[in-house]
Amino acid sequence: MFGISNEVAYDGQMVHAAGKPKPGAVTDVIGRSRWFDIDGEAETKWCPAEGEFTVRLLRELASSGVLDPDLFVITPFRDVANGIRKRLRTDPDLFDKLGIADLDNG
Repeated sequence: MFGISNEVAYDGQMVHAAGKPKPGAVTDVIGRSRWFDIDGEAETKWCPAEGEFTVRLLRELASSGVLDPDLFVITPFRDVANGIRKRLRTDPDLFDKLGIADLDNG
């Protein structure tokens, strides 16, 4: 993910941290950072199946007792980010279980 972000957003100028990153609670539950290719129907850039997949991953974290996860969901499209936010707002108890007070401010 570093390489993709570095090329797309920073034109190869981002500096990679020295040393190997230490796995944390999120990695222990859902694995290392990677690209998820979700196959689903969409009329715009927003695909509801992507939102459901995101919720599923967050539920895995919550059921494993991970609180305040250090987690980023990256998308190049505002429609997708807004769609995921809208979907997550329909499941407020998930944020309680994760110890997150506010969807927009973590």
